[in-house]
Amino acid sequence: FNFQNNTLNIGLCGLAYQAKILTGQHKKVWNSNNQKDNIWNLCGEIISFNSLKNPVSGSDLYWLQLDIGSFELEVLVNQKTLQGKDLQIGGIVAADVWLQGHILHDAKTSYRYE
Repeated sequence: FNFQNNTLNIGLCGLAYQAKILTGQHKKVWNSNNQKDNIWNLCGEIISFNSLKNPVSGSDLYWLQLDIGSFELEVLVNQKTLQGKDLQIGGIVAADVWLQGHILHDAKTSYRYE
């Protein structure tokens, strides 16, 4: 790594331990839960989503790409724990997530790895 640069490229994803599809208008938020390390409360608009299966556990998941205001964040949610109805682009999701991330090497920033 070259730590002399002014920027650092990272890959960041949230693993939701609870999430709910909301109705009506809601403000996009991104707040730290000061009670616990690496726990964040967020509310954002669904830009994209897809169903997938965890190859290890067999759990059915949703991959959500959310616009949370200042940036976009990918979030994984267990389909059984997602509350609410009508998962759709433009919908609003509120979630509590654990953040997971890693520093991207220069070669990885030129393509997406999802």
